[in-house]
Amino acid sequence: MRKANILIGFILITPNLVNAETNYFNSFSFGLQAGQNNGLEQYLGSSYAKKGEQDLVGGYATLTTTFNRHVFFEAEFTGMSTGKTQYRDHYAGLGINGYANGAFPFLSLGINRIDVERGSGKFNEYSPSAHLGVKFVPISFLTLTPSYRYSHVDKDPMNKFSLTGEINFTDHFALELGASYKTYRESEQWSGISGLKFYF
Repeated sequence: MRKANILIGFILITPNLVNAETNYFNSFSFGLQAGQNNGLEQYLGSSYAKKGEQDLVGGYATLTTTFNRHVFFEAEFTGMSTGKTQYRDHYAGLGINGYANGAFPFLSLGINRIDVERGSGKFNEYSPSAHLGVKFVPISFLTLTPSYRYSHVDKDPMNKFSLTGEINFTDHFALELGASYKTYRESEQWSGISGLKFYF
């Protein structure tokens, strides 16, 4: 009887795990972003060293879609501004994902586009990039995604650490909150996001 109950439970749970895995990597989100950058001169040169810390506001959008259960495409578009200074960080990559012990690890390889502009100063670079992380559900209505993205920008490493949380109201709709920390040369950038996420 005990074995029968376990088998029935496994049969009922297995489709949910498959659907969850598919849904996690089929989504669209958008929202507001705000943060602070210190080190404009690391992008535009020493003549901008006196700008110091800059408060930034803007928005973001992300899209993830699967080709099958383990191969996906992701794109992220972010932009923040002080009014005079614009920071844009775009990424697109092709990745693989899996399932282990209730978590969904993933890795994608792609291209990162960085734009920093202020007046006549412009920094526009494409770079190879890798994005890795894991999605897990500590409680039924909450999904957490810590991740790390490495980009090789203009001969120097750029590191971005992120933690995103999703409060799931239905199988197709969630409130998204997150924070990230990015370094490049001697510059630092903190940012937070708040938006809506839709699974399809």
